[in-house]
Amino acid sequence: MLEHTEKNIIDQIEHNRDELNTKIDINTESILKEIKEVKKLLTVQDSEIQVKLKNILLRQKRINESDRKNEMRLIYADGVLEKKEAEAYNLLKERKYAAAYKIYNEIKESDPERLSARYYGVYSLFYSNEMNKENYDYILKEISFLREKGMEEDAFKIIENFIKREKAINNEQM
Repeated sequence: MLEHTEKNIIDQIEHNRDELNTKIDINTESILKEIKEVKKLLTVQDSEIQVKLKNILLRQKRINESDRKNEMRLIYADGVLEKKEAEAYNLLKERKYAAAYKIYNEIKESDPERLSARYYGVYSLFYSNEMNKENYDYILKEISFLREKGMEEDAFKIIENFIKREKAINNEQM
């Protein structure tokens, strides 16, 4: 009887083992199929990603080329503006304030951040005709802008005091 029971147990173990092996084989096949599907999807996505990356790189290359062209234009413009600024400064030294202001204003229109041109432009405009009350507000606005940018000059105070006195005189006359 013991032999018979032992044989039944061994048969049962072998049956269970065969059943388990069959389930493992089925699951392994299923997993391998899923892996193949995922690989196909990844390959498709990879090629789409590669195309997108290639397009991004091409756009970046065009942007970089455009930036280089703009830099070249700016370098050229900067050289031109420096020459104009030197010309205007020479006019300023010769006390040809109106002519100097005209050039400084052109420079400001081309490069509003060129603070030296704005400073000398204010100075030129003021001294070209100190009594031109129509320019006072513009001059004060420019001085305020230059101060905001960190520029502080004694000439600002002289010009501001003069304009305040002129405005006070004008107000008294009215």
